[in-house]
Amino acid sequence: MKVLVTGASGFVGRAVVEKLAACNGVEIVAASRRPGQDSRPCVNWVVVGELGPGTHWQQALEGVECVVHCAGISAAPRNAVSELDQLNAQGTANLARQAGQAGVRRFVFISTLKVHGERGGPFSESQPANPQTPYSRSKLKAEQELIHACQSTGMEYVVVRPPLVYGPGAGGNFRLLQRWAASAMPLLPDQPGNKRSMIYLGNLAAFIRLALTHAAAANQIFLVADAEAVSTARLLKELRVLQRGNASGPAIPATVLRLAGALPVIKPMVARLTESLYASDARARTRLGWAAPHTMLEGIRNTAMIDKNVIRPEP
Repeated sequence: MKVLVTGASGFVGRAVVEKLAACNGVEIVAASRRPGQDSRPCVNWVVVGELGPGTHWQQALEGVECVVHCAGISAAPRNAVSELDQLNAQGTANLARQAGQAGVRRFVFISTLKVHGERGGPFSESQPANPQTPYSRSKLKAEQELIHACQSTGMEYVVVRPPLVYGPGAGGNFRLLQRWAASAMPLLPDQPGNKRSMIYLGNLAAFIRLALTHAAAANQIFLVADAEAVSTARLLKELRVLQRGNASGPAIPATVLRLAGALPVIKPMVARLTESLYASDARARTRLGWAAPHTMLEGIRNTAMIDKNVIRPEP
């Protein structure tokens, strides 16, 4: 099986390449904006330049049976709608059209749980989309463009909507939590009812591998996550234990957190720490027999072990 992986030098793309390279009989075309190096004969790097509506994919798609589309951006200057739309939505539409014309059998697209909204749960694939940000709206539009292209060409699609993805080298909000845990700052108070879905990078790569080959994945949308949704307070405590050896010490008083959440300047940040956003992966489990190979604790332990020279405890 010959597979094109876009965004192959990125956080998720690298993990997908590693997962597929460990499988017998898989040839990987690793597409990136810059040249990559790999001594493995099953991995062939190609440079495609910037993702967008004018990107030429013909060379990268030659002989390809399946595409895993990881490339995209999560932010633009001031969340510029035009840039997010051009790269995420129009760029995906362009690749999907060319893939269908090239005879690709299946196209796996990495979207986001946030097409369902910024808070709430448990979300399922049958619930209507409710994107609240330019990023999530661009991802939903990309899904729609992909499905339209597949209906026109007969190519199969699989849309994967993961929550926050963490693992060695993760950035964004997870990196901020790692730095918080490594510091001497007070932790969060217990938050009954707060649930956040996440997915370990190794679990996501394993699901993508399954989605490439399972017959029942064709033309489906899947929400995938670690088996357990956890509160942000518990996650922070687990990270603190791994970073500093214990999670003892004071927590931010709940009243202070509530008052801070009323301030317009930091209200969005407090909401991300205290509100729920979680998913049900029942469709993946029942339709595909999916089970995450790593627990959340295994995932954050593996992450902390590899990141220990980057995230160091403060005195």
